[in-house]
Amino acid sequence: MSGQERKTGKRVLNVGLLAHVDAGKTTLSESILYQSGAIRNLGRVDHQDAFLDTDEMERERGITIFSKQAVLTWKDTEITLLDTPGHVDFSAEMERVLQVLDCAVLVISGADGVQGHTETLWKLLTRYGIPVFLFVNKMDQEGTDCGKLLAELKSRFSEGCIDFGRVETGAEEVIEEIAVCDEQTMEEYLEKGSVAAASIRRLVAERKIFPCYFGSALHLQGVEELMNGICTYQMQKEYPAVFGAKVYKIARDGQGNRLTYLKVTGGTLKVKDVIGENGDKVNQIRVYSGEKYELLSEADAGKVCQVGLPYFSKKVRIRVFCALILGLQEMMVQPNSSLMFFRLCLPASVMGKLSSTLNRMGFMRMTSLSIYTWKWLSLPPETATAQSYPPGPLQPRYLSHMASNSFQRASQSTSLRWA
Repeated sequence: MSGQERKTGKRVLNVGLLAHVDAGKTTLSESILYQSGAIRNLGRVDHQDAFLDTDEMERERGITIFSKQAVLTWKDTEITLLDTPGHVDFSAEMERVLQVLDCAVLVISGADGVQGHTETLWKLLTRYGIPVFLFVNKMDQEGTDCGKLLAELKSRFSEGCIDFGRVETGAEEVIEEIAVCDEQTMEEYLEKGSVAAASIRRLVAERKIFPCYFGSALHLQGVEELMNGICTYQMQKEYPAVFGAKVYKIARDGQGNRLTYLKVTGGTLKVKDVIGENGDKVNQIRVYSGEKYELLSEADAGKVCQVGLPYFSKKVRIRVFCALILGLQEMMVQPNSSLMFFRLCLPASVMGKLSSTLNRMGFMRMTSLSIYTWKWLSLPPETATAQSYPPGPLQPRYLSHMASNSFQRASQSTSLRWA
């Protein structure tokens, strides 16, 4: 049992929503919030009043640009819902959220089926090892066929994609589909004639099965079944007692205050705690829900929150910048040591070009590189598969795009590691 669960009596889950653009992801988040009672009125993207479309540009264009969160309660579970951009141009904003998810809901348009970016999202979820629930949306439109869509999911994703809408009815053939996904579950089924919910939770956590639900978020169809399924079949994570946190985003609020977005991965973070050798003090702990936020005195393990730190040393500021510009945002916050530690493992052919580029862009001096070395590590020649930079100076935006494309195609070891 996590610390948060012990104190509130509720399970705590961080659930991400991912989709190809225009699959109805934000509409699904609106329906979830409405049916949970978190909001009173059901907003719509085309009406420019969706709860999580807080930016003016998002409302005007009808797309999600920045990741947002909302807090809701579904039965005995407190859920932090993280809505991510579906447009490929904002993939870096989406991918940084994956680090703090307990599970993800991959939304698929029933009218369009599995699209190109949907497959990219599936590969990312596989890479991060995140349990996935699938929601096939827009099933109210003409021409949608549940059987054909499920067959497409099985062929393009996994044979473990199972229609869980029929599990609740006790359909024998569906129970058999679940049983054959695992030898231990098959023995349980042959012995008892059924599969326990605990066994299904284990299979979901191990990514051997992927519960699928069909419905229409706009008309509130299938949303309740999806949320009941998440609360029933998603396993609760266990966290250590020693404090730790994972930073996934740095931003500023409307007043220009710097906010560090993080997930507490162990112990408890309290206001006025002093973190790091520089004596950085936590002056606020916020939990956002749309545009508004609640102030907390402490955040327990499993909680996604936003922390206000009044001061960052120059060394830390540059480290944070380098991590964000590369799209590699995984860092660790530890007490009694430097605020953030990470290692960037890049191909040797890239390191020299990247350092000289950053130097030309004026973000650091070459002497800083020699003093701090940034803990860059060279990879063996056979793993140096990242594409070369084009000639001329690079802009930060291009570097972020490069990180979310070429770097991800490099070896699995080309990633962020603890210092």
